[in-house]
Amino acid sequence: MISLDNEHTPPSSAEEAAALLGAAISFDTTSYNVNNPPSPTAAASDASAKNPPQGMHSIFTVQAPVPNQILFIRLINLRAWLRWHAGIDDELGISFPAHIKPPPTKDDSSGQQPFQAARSILAVLQKLLEMSSALAAEGGFGANGDDMTIAAMSPKLSVKKSLTAKQNNNQQHRPLPPLLSTPLRLAWVECTALCLSLGSNLPGNLRTDANSLINKMMEISNWNPRSKMASGGVRLSALMVLGKICVLDVDLAKRVSPYAYEILTCCHKGLLSGGVGEPGHRLESMNTAWRLAVACRRSHDANRMMHSKNNNNDSGEVQSSFLTTGAMEDRAVIEAIKVIKRATADKYPEVRMGAAVFAGIMAPMLIRNIRSANMRGGGKDGASNGGGDSGAGASAPLVWLEEVTQVAMRNIDDESAGVATAWASCLARCLCASSEYGQSIRAAQSEDEASRRSADVDHEAVMTTNNNNNLDFASKFKALRGASTTAATSASSSVASAIVYMVTQFVKCGGEATSNKCGGTYSIGGRASRIGYADALTEYLRLQSSRGEFQLVEALNPVIEMVGASFEAQVQQGERATGGRDDAADFYAPSSPRSSPEKKPPPSLSSAFLSARGSKARSSADSSIGRLLASNVVRKGITENVPESSQLTILRGLATMCRSSVAHTSPDGGTDARKSVGEEKGKHMNRHQLQVALIEMSHIVVSVGEAGASSLEDLHPILQDCLSHPDHGVRHEAAALYAAIAQAFPSEGRKFAIESLSGFNANLDAIQCLSFRVASTPTPAPRMRFGRSRSNTSEHSSIITPADELLRHQATLHGNALAVSMLMHEFPHCHGGVATAIVSKAFEVAEKLLQCQFDDKLTKVNPTAACTCVRAGYCLMSGALTMGIGAIIPHVSAIFSFWQGSIMAVLPGVSKLSSSHDLMIVETMLSSVVCFLKFCPSLLLAIPDALTRLTGILEKVFPLISSGGKFESEKNTAMGRSRLSSARASVMEAYSWLPPGSFPMSADRIFSFAVSQIQELTENDVLCSILEALVSKEDKLIDAHSFERAVSPGQIGGSVALDNNISLRSSDVVHHNEREAILHLLAWRKKLRTRMQGGDYCMSPILGAYLREGDEKCSPTPLHEVGRWREPLDPIGTSKVRLLDCCIHVFAATFGLQDGQTQAEALHMLESVYNVAQPEKTTNRFNVSSSLITESQGKLKPPEEDVPSTNLTAAVLACLQALPLFEATHDTLIGVGPPWMERATNLLLRLLPTQSDIIRRGAAEGLALLATLGVSEDANTLQSTILHSLDEVMKGVIPGSPKTHELETLSYARAGSLLTLACIQRAAMRMARAEKERAESRSVSSPRSSKRENNSPPVMIMMTRLLPSLATQNIDGDSLLARAYALHSFGILISNSLPKRDLSSSQIQIVWKAVEAVETSFLSAWSAITSDISKGREREKFSAEPTSECVCRSVSIFSLA
Repeated sequence: MISLDNEHTPPSSAEEAAALLGAAISFDTTSYNVNNPPSPTAAASDASAKNPPQGMHSIFTVQAPVPNQILFIRLINLRAWLRWHAGIDDELGISFPAHIKPPPTKDDSSGQQPFQAARSILAVLQKLLEMSSALAAEGGFGANGDDMTIAAMSPKLSVKKSLTAKQNNNQQHRPLPPLLSTPLRLAWVECTALCLSLGSNLPGNLRTDANSLINKMMEISNWNPRSKMASGGVRLSALMVLGKICVLDVDLAKRVSPYAYEILTCCHKGLLSGGVGEPGHRLESMNTAWRLAVACRRSHDANRMMHSKNNNNDSGEVQSSFLTTGAMEDRAVIEAIKVIKRATADKYPEVRMGAAVFAGIMAPMLIRNIRSANMRGGGKDGASNGGGDSGAGASAPLVWLEEVTQVAMRNIDDESAGVATAWASCLARCLCASSEYGQSIRAAQSEDEASRRSADVDHEAVMTTNNNNNLDFASKFKALRGASTTAATSASSSVASAIVYMVTQFVKCGGEATSNKCGGTYSIGGRASRIGYADALTEYLRLQSSRGEFQLVEALNPVIEMVGASFEAQVQQGERATGGRDDAADFYAPSSPRSSPEKKPPPSLSSAFLSARGSKARSSADSSIGRLLASNVVRKGITENVPESSQLTILRGLATMCRSSVAHTSPDGGTDARKSVGEEKGKHMNRHQLQVALIEMSHIVVSVGEAGASSLEDLHPILQDCLSHPDHGVRHEAAALYAAIAQAFPSEGRKFAIESLSGFNANLDAIQCLSFRVASTPTPAPRMRFGRSRSNTSEHSSIITPADELLRHQATLHGNALAVSMLMHEFPHCHGGVATAIVSKAFEVAEKLLQCQFDDKLTKVNPTAACTCVRAGYCLMSGALTMGIGAIIPHVSAIFSFWQGSIMAVLPGVSKLSSSHDLMIVETMLSSVVCFLKFCPSLLLAIPDALTRLTGILEKVFPLISSGGKFESEKNTAMGRSRLSSARASVMEAYSWLPPGSFPMSADRIFSFAVSQIQELTENDVLCSILEALVSKEDKLIDAHSFERAVSPGQIGGSVALDNNISLRSSDVVHHNEREAILHLLAWRKKLRTRMQGGDYCMSPILGAYLREGDEKCSPTPLHEVGRWREPLDPIGTSKVRLLDCCIHVFAATFGLQDGQTQAEALHMLESVYNVAQPEKTTNRFNVSSSLITESQGKLKPPEEDVPSTNLTAAVLACLQALPLFEATHDTLIGVGPPWMERATNLLLRLLPTQSDIIRRGAAEGLALLATLGVSEDANTLQSTILHSLDEVMKGVIPGSPKTHELETLSYARAGSLLTLACIQRAAMRMARAEKERAESRSVSSPRSSKRENNSPPVMIMMTRLLPSLATQNIDGDSLLARAYALHSFGILISNSLPKRDLSSSQIQIVWKAVEAVETSFLSAWSAITSDISKGREREKFSAEPTSECVCRSVSIFSLA
């Protein structure tokens, strides 16, 4: 900004830095040079600005220096020197001259000299406190702010009014009271605390009075917020000073800890007197409170360490403990509990987060002093009378801890996932303190009993009996009442009991449909309750691991009980309520041979689909969520925190439990009658526990690698039996464990694959024999006994009927096919590569299994068993297809013959099976077709008729699965709807993988089907997942959120626990059938693709690969290079979402092939769906400022889950990205382009003011493509129309919306419009590069290159429209969100318009303007959230702060580069 000569020369000492700071405080930093202050006459002539070159707009004028810039530099220099004297920084920065030596460390006490200037520097710093208050009180940032600023700073130095009001108004940035600026305030607070620390130990008058400063800060923080002297951020700064003093060093912690009660009283008053417009002050009150708790604990630990040294303990180390009894006085603890309770009811999640952090830090200090309790209670109510277990002995010391524990349990399901995670951590810390207290009590009792045994035992027994008889009724009632008020802490008197207690609460809180709110003001109930208890248990185990006294292996059995018998009973009750099992039901396999779908409908799948908008009674995520949470606790809480030897112990223990819970399998796949379940000693587990155990065993096998070789001999027979388990989930996890073993031991995986493939023949023969046997044997009706069938009684449980044995064989067939197919995923990536013998054997077995479809006898007596065999055959084929071309080339002709035979057998008039069974076969067959196209696309060229035969198969299947086809009737059942959606999605995916133009006869039908499905699924409230992949990754940083306001995974970094919490709250449950449908479509190890378009970015190849998206095409074959073919995304698990994503992709791919009328009708359909949803959203709106989700559901509903807007944005954006680039036209003006372009423009303009960041980004990119595509089609007026519409949207004139809008809506509209301007330039540059690359590849010159440059969007005009949003003239109307978007857009415009070197004068001016924008956004826009400047935008400022910081760093890095 200003010349780097003497102006920014680093000071040579702390005293000089303080003198320069004092000068900066005394002068008007917006008009004067600090080192060489000009005279008033010179001030008038010096414009203090860098004017742009001739011809540039005056908006590019660079103000130098910007408000508070020099003051901030002086503070940073002073802070660096103070850190130097305190020995904090290990390295010297830019704030030091070159001759300064590195600072002495804290450990090197000999090198540190007393800093005698601390007191005088502290006095200089206090002037800034007074000046900021005076500026705000006198209107220092009002209309005549400059003159009043000068007068308020120093009346003696007040200059004459040589600068007119007109000259002052020409400045784009007005001054802000310094302490309202967050960077200045943070620097000032740290400088103040450092001065206090450096001068607190000096002698005599040189010493800084810590007591006086603390009292002064508390007095200022208690000022009336409406008073003039409290304005300017001084109250907030005073609180921050108190907090910084608490955590700066141990010496200051000792000095501030005696003021714990007074400071907590100030914090409590801050919560009460903050008012509606002061959430920032309430937040800082909580931050100061938890910092005070840290100071009290550090002071207590230091005193204990000193005491241990005085007792000749050479180590002097304080043993790690969860208890710090006596660290805070009783009245302070009582006040702290009041503060916590008050803060939990605040509507801002930031304040509630502070309460959770404060409560977690306070947990070790909430146990009352045991000695004082014994003295007051005479031994009856003290800790010696039963302490940690129950009774009055525990009530007195634990009553405060119990109170905070109950607060944590009530808020563990907070609507904010970040706050809920913090409360879960708090609950874990409270129970850690309780369990350690119980252990100390038991240790004291044991010691007391040992001392009694050394004395006269009989005499002591008599005395104890007499004392116990003296207890009156009041004492007994008090003991009973005390035990009831400390239920949680009393039940957690040991580590084992605490684990059992949390597991009990996990099960007791109920499932998603039955769980009520936990009791907090912002509780949501539902699945969030169980998620909270699981997080608390995980954190508890981690804390116990850090201490090292508890063996985590012992926690395995109680943790497994999270999905034990009680959990199973709840799940079964829910299954009976919904008419069938939820996610354990198998749709295609193991069922009765006579259970025809026409006579007996299969179990309902209504419970398998989890929708936040559906009826609460139909919710069914309980079993899936429970298993996932239990698995996370075992892995994150136990396995990851133990050494390798303990992991192997856990592996063996889990294997033993599985062995005792799974029936033995005979060589032919049936039940081994010679052995019974439970012969081996071990814990018997249900189906949920088995899945959890198998999942963890997979993780352990992969993590320990070759160290687990000793366990393979025990694992193989167990896994073979698990592959025959009746539950689908157990078979799937057992197959996944085999794949995990193959990663570490490839030879073992190949050995099992060969053995399994060799056993298919015997299993298939057994299925056929048992099917005929069961069909010829009449089965008597079961006799009822007391309302139950005799088959359910224990006396008949050991009898294995032929029907049960048949189901066992079918399960074995399915499990082994699944395991072998998953192993074939791994073989290409393992040592040894692909074994051709295994592939050949797999195709041989698959052929035999697929022939069951044509076995008339088997399909007649047991069609379900026949379908099971066919699906197993296609499962093996799909697994082989994932191995690549080299493995399947010898079998290509067989593959096509299999497909052709299966599809001909299901055609109407030919099929001998029911439509349900035919759909089961078609679904799996289509998955194998998609695997062929995805993993072996080059065979479309290598085999002459492959493309023709594939399109012929798809054209035969399409009428069957389309609306009105053979399988339309399957939509009457939830199971059929799931299969039909999966089959339709496979067909759409197959067409997506085909080369463009290879299906001209079906394009129109496919387009119409995709349009109808998009409309139908959107009306059914199905949300697509494709939008995230369509928008630019370069804009990802504007989607940053704070820990408290994150609503989607990936919006914050570095918190796996929070991402898991959000995912579990908001994700849909994928059924086993849906998971298996896409199992082979998900690449286990994707081919690494490096996209380094333009080389490194800011000298970083990682940033270059992430930020600078390449335009290169990853086309699988030359046929796919025609047009703008786009690779389909990996499918999502939920069948409905998968179908919607595929339909959007196909809709976009075929949109350009339609005529103008069809395109306009399709856009009209999308618009109608959006219009219908708008009145519903208006009438059902909830208060977004105080709620993040709907009240009746436990599934989080983030703003991104606006179904119509998201689906509409994805569809329009995908269409625009798929349109081809026209190389030449007849240069005929066609107005604003085709009719569909105008309709799409209006739709996207209406979507710009949305609350969702992802929708706003998609709408902006869509408008940018419309503007650039319009130029390519000679629709020259479309671009100008869009630019004009953006100006109107920024003013609040939104098409199809009312004239009046809320402040937040206007901010969203401005933000979206500003981003669109940048996207237009980015899209134009990408199209220009694409045309240039195409011309170079064809060795011709593009006739449109020069014309596109002439018709390209005017960059300077767009910058001119952006820059007013970066000014700080009117802070009252400033939007931090719009400013962040403006700064990000400005950076995009610069990066897509300026060259990397050899800049012109105007381009250099633009770079200087970018630097100024970063400085003003950092120093002025990032300000305190107070009523002075927020003006009703408090929520927006909290939400936009992370985005603003990320954008500032990004643009500053680019400017420096």
